Amino acid sequence: MAENRQYNHEYKMQAVKLAKEIGQARAVKELGVPKNTMYGWVRANRLGNLDLGAGSQTPQSAMTLNEKLTRLRQQVKEQEKEIRRLKKENDFLEEASDGKLYVSAVFDCFDSSVIGLAMDTNMKTPLCVRTLENAGKAYPDIRGAIIHSDRGSQYTSRIYREAICKYGIEQSMNRADGRCHDNARCESMWGRMKSELSYDRYETEKMTTEELKTLIWRYFISYWNNRRLCSANGGLTLW
Repeated sequence: MAENRQYNHEYKMQAVKLAKEIGQARAVKELGVPKNTMYGWVRANRLGNLDLGAGSQTPQSAMTLNEKLTRLRQQVKEQEKEIRRLKKENDFLEEASDGKLYVSAVFDCFDSSVIGLAMDTNMKTPLCVRTLENAGKAYPDIRGAIIHSDRGSQYTSRIYREAICKYGIEQSMNRADGRCHDNARCESMWGRMKSELSYDRYETEKMTTEELKTLIWRYFISYWNNRRLCSANGGLTLW
């Protein structure tokens, strides 16, 4: 009798595949196995206890997976497009007459003030380390603070991590799945600076990198930190 039959792994695999294609009721009828037995196999497969092996997808489920994959690829493209847009719009890189100038800053999330600032003609790790050093010198009580950044190689490097430990800072970074909006607050600061300082105000391509350094330093340290009205601060200056 069917209730006393023994079924090997291959039989169970093929039975579950058939049940997925034509439904459990029809599969039970065609194979002549007990309904509860078929239910147990399907459940075991759903729980991961019965591996159907390669080629286990039915045409219907394969189509569903293909649709999911298509959607995921589209989401990745959209994220990459958004990342490129944010980089173009907000990453502060100015073209000067004698090269490029990169700016690294630490913004205080409490009042949006700039507590660390460094500039160089490259975007290597020492630039970011100098930013931390400048913040540590200006604010010795920075120990215990949390510093957030993206997952750029500068911020994951051994040198940068050593600097963080030196100043007793805890590190935070964007999520691993490419959430560019995790760093939105800092990016909006760069965008605001560009709109207030660069666009239609100065022809930076005619300035030297040293002239740009002076311009940007004065904007952040003199204007931003001391004289700029901040809506997040009730329309008052930061100091």
